[in-house]
Amino acid sequence: MRAAILAATRGVLSDVVIAGENREYCSLLCWLNPTEAARISSQPSSDLASDPVVVQFLKDRLQEYNRTVGSSENVHSFVLLKEPPSIAAGEITDKAYVNQRAVLKCRSDQVESLYCSAPTPGVIRV
Repeated sequence: MRAAILAATRGVLSDVVIAGENREYCSLLCWLNPTEAARISSQPSSDLASDPVVVQFLKDRLQEYNRTVGSSENVHSFVLLKEPPSIAAGEITDKAYVNQRAVLKCRSDQVESLYCSAPTPGVIRV
């Protein structure tokens, strides 16, 4: 699922962590690829994570992804993380991969915000 999501976003996301275990739907914690995000940005010098063109591009790509997969793999919402994965917190493995479990644990507040019924700042609904 992770590889398909990264492919669907055409390189604008550098990595994602999928949240959704024991939840009704999947959501994502995402990191932008700054080079690719700047390429499509309406304001390349701005905060790319809040650029409306970048956000809309990702929403469009994830809606397209959702149409191609079963409902259990649909992405409901996502958040664009500004802080990179932390080596100190164990979010990066010895082989330089993102440790999905550690990210979900260390960023549990952001995971919870993905599942709030009320709109939460920074959470983008697909």
